[in-house]
Amino acid sequence: MTETVWSSTRRSAGVTCASALAILGSGSALFLWGSLFLGILNSPPVYQGKHLYELYPLNYYLYSRSRFFLIASGIRTGIGPIFS
Repeated sequence: MTETVWSSTRRSAGVTCASALAILGSGSALFLWGSLFLGILNSPPVYQGKHLYELYPLNYYLYSRSRFFLIASGIRTGIGPIFS
């Protein structure tokens, strides 16, 4: 068997492409979600001088953290095949 170290550690173009798409998609989602998140934070008071995040703190916390966790997971998934 004439397999060298170079040929045994090469990954396919499909893996590289999927990794790049995962990183680009997660980066785009991060910028989109960041702008929506900023819009919620800068919104005027809704009820009795309170903002949405003050009226529903648990919903706001879960909604905001779950999006960032999913984006971070997508970036980590994209980086994984590059360095392995």
